[in-house]
Amino acid sequence: PYHKFEGDIESVGEFIRLYTTRHKRWASKKLLAGESYGTTRAAGLSGYLQQRCGMYLNGIMLISAVLNFQSLAFDVGNDLPYILFLPTFAATAWYHDKLESELGELTQVLGQVETFARGEYASALFKGNALSNEERQSLSQKLARFTGLSPAYLERTNLRINIQRFVK
Repeated sequence: PYHKFEGDIESVGEFIRLYTTRHKRWASKKLLAGESYGTTRAAGLSGYLQQRCGMYLNGIMLISAVLNFQSLAFDVGNDLPYILFLPTFAATAWYHDKLESELGELTQVLGQVETFARGEYASALFKGNALSNEERQSLSQKLARFTGLSPAYLERTNLRINIQRFVK
């Protein structure tokens, strides 16, 4: 029961309530931090503490917050992660010297790739199969330039970079 969202929140919430009571710390400042998937747990825990225990937090820190889980789901029909992860892929390729030097320093590369990702790339993914062969080839060249991957690979993946393949 503790491996599920509600069970986890209840068990940690009860621990905090008991600790606070036993050690007479109700007047102390109470801060909560959650990282990555822990941000969801921290948000739920803050609500639990307030509603069930009457305990109000003085602050909550959400580090690397996942506010929309669709942004992480590399699934068929969901192009959002392909767009959002492209700058990270470019930064990684830049760090490993896989990009052409004329793209410039990292901040310059990121500026270019962010503009490309939210504009031309997002529009192309939205077009889907309506994308012409010329557009597809042009985009595969641009993606290759920003990621260090081959245009042939990018065309085979339908312009969608598989995260597991990229990190490999």
